[in-house]
Amino acid sequence: MLSRRHTHRFTGIAACLAWAAMLSGNDAACGSPPGAMPDVVLQHGVLRCRVIAANNRAAADVDVIVRRGRQETARARTDARGSFTVPALDDGDYELVCGDTAGMFRVWHSTVAPPTAGEELRLVLGRRGLPGRVETLSEDATLLWAAGVVAAVIVAAVVIDRVHHLPTELPPLSNH
Repeated sequence: MLSRRHTHRFTGIAACLAWAAMLSGNDAACGSPPGAMPDVVLQHGVLRCRVIAANNRAAADVDVIVRRGRQETARARTDARGSFTVPALDDGDYELVCGDTAGMFRVWHSTVAPPTAGEELRLVLGRRGLPGRVETLSEDATLLWAAGVVAAVIVAAVVIDRVHHLPTELPPLSNH
């Protein structure tokens, strides 16, 4: 069992991590704010992408097209994890198309990419008339969000433990 001083310090650190994750929201893994064109950095000259179905599962064996303007730049088929790669893209704005879902994104080489650029592009397919979206994933933000979730669980466990150890009866009030 931790001493009271260590428990307070541990709880404070966990609360700060939980607060940071809550501020960043459920989309902490996304490198771009909602509605903005996502920036993605090429990994060793290769664009890494993943297609996710509306039920949050990998979209396997679907055709994907990458366009620059009206010109088709690349065509790929996703694997069992919904992943595919596109080699040798130039910096610039592109469109990712899969079925009825399409979205714009901006490619950067690692030497000039902004710090908010994600390492992987993700296309979330639309469903039942709802539009899909293109977003980027950043490993740093994903780790922060996961640490915040773990911290929130720890804070909850400490609070429950403290509530469990509260006295069940209060001492009588004195008239002094």
